[in-house]
Amino acid sequence: MGYWATGPFHLPQLLDPRLKVVAFGEAHDPAGAMRSAGVLDVRRGLLGQAAYPVRFPAPGTVTPYREAARYEWPDPLPGCRYRAPAGAPVALLAGSDVTVSAAALKVNGQAVDACLLTAQTFQGTSPGDTQAGRGVLAAQGGAVLLPREPLPAGAHVQVSLRTSQGRQNWSFQVGGAEAD
Repeated sequence: MGYWATGPFHLPQLLDPRLKVVAFGEAHDPAGAMRSAGVLDVRRGLLGQAAYPVRFPAPGTVTPYREAARYEWPDPLPGCRYRAPAGAPVALLAGSDVTVSAAALKVNGQAVDACLLTAQTFQGTSPGDTQAGRGVLAAQGGAVLLPREPLPAGAHVQVSLRTSQGRQNWSFQVGGAEAD
């Protein structure tokens, strides 16, 4: 779950406030080209009402995540002009009728580079990648901030996003040890 929670396009699907049921499957084939695979079905479990906004990491919490998943699809790094490792994603789900136009991220009071991924701005490495990434973000008015660098252990992080319905500001802490 930690891997999916640090993927900029997997995270919004895990946070979907309508998600009430998930299914997990895994397969192992020691002789195959892909030795193991895991699948988390988050689409058929969209059963509930949506309550927005959803912020991740939640305000006032301590997150164990410092670094973004290295093998996310679609790959957000080329569009951000970043190379791995990037910082763990920070997300806002504001509802499908809300857009996010600007964002700022501060770590220990200092502004840091962070790429804003939205349904309007994400550029994948192919038209299919762009469409997939934008579709995930558009489903709930999602915006993901991806810091250029991994978040430092013990840091205080302040988030500010300008949305079509006003500002969303919150802060959280980064735990002292990196998560698995």
